[in-house]
Amino acid sequence: MSTAFAEMVTSGQDFQPRYDLTDPKIGQITEAYLNNPDNNLPEGRFVGVLVDYDTEIANVARTTERKVFQEVFPSNDAEFMKAEYHEIEDDSRFFMVLDRQENRAAGVIRVQDKPGREGDYKSLKDAVQEIGKTTEEVYEYHNVNPEDKAWDILTLAALPEYRGANMTGAKVTSMLYRMFNTQAKREGVQNTYAIIDEKALRATRAIGIPMMALCGIEQPFEYLDSKRSYAVYGKVTEFWQGVYDRAQDLRENTKLRDIFDYGFDVKRGIKNYVKHRALAKVAGNLAMGTGLDEHIVLPALPEAA
Repeated sequence: MSTAFAEMVTSGQDFQPRYDLTDPKIGQITEAYLNNPDNNLPEGRFVGVLVDYDTEIANVARTTERKVFQEVFPSNDAEFMKAEYHEIEDDSRFFMVLDRQENRAAGVIRVQDKPGREGDYKSLKDAVQEIGKTTEEVYEYHNVNPEDKAWDILTLAALPEYRGANMTGAKVTSMLYRMFNTQAKREGVQNTYAIIDEKALRATRAIGIPMMALCGIEQPFEYLDSKRSYAVYGKVTEFWQGVYDRAQDLRENTKLRDIFDYGFDVKRGIKNYVKHRALAKVAGNLAMGTGLDEHIVLPALPEAA
């Protein structure tokens, strides 16, 4: 574990995952992390990092997860989150976008980077129960070698101020996706699994990230208070190509004349045109790392595995 990504580590047996940090405590931990010269972080408002599970800054990530989910699903309080992720805390790592201006985490992706105590991934284990398939059937359907490295995308969370189609929201989300796939490819990750809420899945697919329905089953189900969640699978080697192709498609097929596709509802046509052009730019920047990579610091490979 590098000093850059293990700021304020306590020993494994003493460390306690926390989902209930106060805002002042979040500010204190985040400011200390951002200003520690050993971390050698880039300048600018937003900074992207990958942190280990047993650090104080990881507890900022956990509390951010809880805030986001509890806003939509009231029962997802600190005790619920602690119980839900208890068995895989040691296998968790957090991609975080930190806001230097506000001294907090703008967004978080949590991954389970190896099978848990029972030899499986949480989302995959939960998903097969929901869709009525076995793990072996998932492997066969998606042509997965179970010996290949996989990551389970456990959470994708951004605070309300960092969501939506505005430039700030696009920057934070793009940095999270860029870090995830860059590091996954560096570490030889082949497959990803997730259970994702309908709205988040729609946004993910809109920029071309090729998350496909697990075993081809598009039927939603209720999961952790989400009324419409989907089990999905992704092949890491196809991510950037999917996003790049989406950007190209939007650029080539979004024309000014499209404004009139809605007849007399020109306002709707303009809104749709602007949305597609913005998505093309976001997807293009994501695929190429434009305006993103200089704000991201990822650990060296010997320290990352």
